[in-house]
Amino acid sequence: MTDSTAAFWLLAAVIVAAVAALGAVNEKRRRRETFSRLQKAFGKIPDKKISAARREHLGGYLESHKRENQIDAITWNDLDMDQVFARIDSTHSGAGEEYLYFLLHSPETGKGEETVHEKTLRFLQDPQNESARIALELIQTDLGRMGTYSFFEGLSSLEKAETKETGKHVAALLLPFLSIGILLFNAQLGLILLLAVIVLNIAAYSQEKKKIQESLSCIRYLLRMRRAAEKILSLKTDLPGEDLAALSKICGSLSGFSRGSFWVTTGSGAGNPQDAILDYIRMIFHVDLIQFAKMVNEVRSHRKDVDALATFLGRIDTECAVASFRESLPLWCDPSFADGCEKPFFHAELLCHPLLSDPVPNDLATDRSLLLTGSNASGKSTFLKSCALSALLAQTIHTAAAKSYEAPHFAICSSMALRDSIAGGASYFMVEIRSLKRIRDAAGAGDLPVLALIDEVLRGTNTAERIAASTEILKDLAGRDTLVFAATHDRELTESLAETYENCHFEETWDGKDVTFSYRLHEGPATTRNAIRLLGAVGFDPEVTSRAEALAEDFEKTGHWHWEKDAGKTSAQLGEKV
Repeated sequence: MTDSTAAFWLLAAVIVAAVAALGAVNEKRRRRETFSRLQKAFGKIPDKKISAARREHLGGYLESHKRENQIDAITWNDLDMDQVFARIDSTHSGAGEEYLYFLLHSPETGKGEETVHEKTLRFLQDPQNESARIALELIQTDLGRMGTYSFFEGLSSLEKAETKETGKHVAALLLPFLSIGILLFNAQLGLILLLAVIVLNIAAYSQEKKKIQESLSCIRYLLRMRRAAEKILSLKTDLPGEDLAALSKICGSLSGFSRGSFWVTTGSGAGNPQDAILDYIRMIFHVDLIQFAKMVNEVRSHRKDVDALATFLGRIDTECAVASFRESLPLWCDPSFADGCEKPFFHAELLCHPLLSDPVPNDLATDRSLLLTGSNASGKSTFLKSCALSALLAQTIHTAAAKSYEAPHFAICSSMALRDSIAGGASYFMVEIRSLKRIRDAAGAGDLPVLALIDEVLRGTNTAERIAASTEILKDLAGRDTLVFAATHDRELTESLAETYENCHFEETWDGKDVTFSYRLHEGPATTRNAIRLLGAVGFDPEVTSRAEALAEDFEKTGHWHWEKDAGKTSAQLGEKV
């Protein structure tokens, strides 16, 4: 070897070593920065953004794990659960996002189907375990997402993938070698055959690769999940429970899945000569398609283990997010459940709405259905949502936004934020009565009491029929092992339901110019109103508001409107008479 050749190779070795060292330094700095970011983010409100395209696929795990007592789309919408999900979601992986989404749809029933582990949540909240928690979060960060789509959508596609034609890929593997063999005896014929085989194999490869692209992404994500699980096991953390032992068994049962995965997971052909060479080998010999078929069969034979792996990783990522959510709340508690009681009840001390940064807490202890009255904007709807969210979060993430919470496990159902269905041709009233009917159907359908939240029952029809129908519907619901919390502006209901419902109200203060609210819950029915005063507060003509106020006061005294006996008089004359 000449001196110049030796110098060239020495320089090349130095460059390679320098590049490797620089890469190691950059990776170490990246990990350090990520560690610091995760450390600072714990206990803070997440600033995570999820694209609209990804949101459409968050339900992948949920669709694959239907279970008893899951809340429906109406209740999810009524309780602003997309916002609640975003408020909790500091997960770092697609598995974590989808498990949290599933969890918030799936309140526990008290039958042993625990979906998060309280001991694990406490472990992750403990400042002494900060390093262990961040190490888990770093692993989840490396796992990431399977692009926009759900892993379980890919898994469904994988289970339907056709692998019975593996023989043609084996043929594609052997034919080039056969052509080369012929080439040794007949150069011209062998060369023609080899070129024809290469062209045909590449064309067939391109078509086949398009068919399995989604399934291939799923295989790659599953390999990443298995590596993430092995990293978690290597941490040797003191996570409570039997999860780690179960995870070790899962990794063992999926050990064959990783063999030969090199052909499926490496190579891009983009700027890397080695990867480009590997891509051509794949296209000509179909080695990755043969390996893909083997891996599909491995997944099919270990479907339960694959599901358990995704569930474990999703749950531990979700538990890290829930631990952070707890620390971010001004007030929270681990709920207490009392099933098998004679009557359903709801006991909460310093109950808050989890989306409010500065909430006004309220206490509620009742084993009777509740009728809420009060002025516009006084806090009725927010209070109803606070009650429902405490029950839902208590039964899903073991976290109630209150100082204390005790109740049985509920089936939770609401009818609050309804709209006309233009596409379905249904009026608001039809949408509303169908929504109420589904609550009626849920009452008594299962073995859990129902917690029903109803805001402005039957607001879509006239006063007389609304009060008559509302009275009978609410009486009927309250008699069916159902705890109903309903808000209304109809004071008549406080009298018609006095024997069945407990009356509470919210009130306001009027200083002659503006209305202020305390958002405090008070016993008994409301005795004030503010709708007409708010007209004046936003700038309506004082003559309009004063006449409206006079008409309302006269109706309350006499029980009827003047036009019922003075038909034909103008509104101005009626105002003068009043």
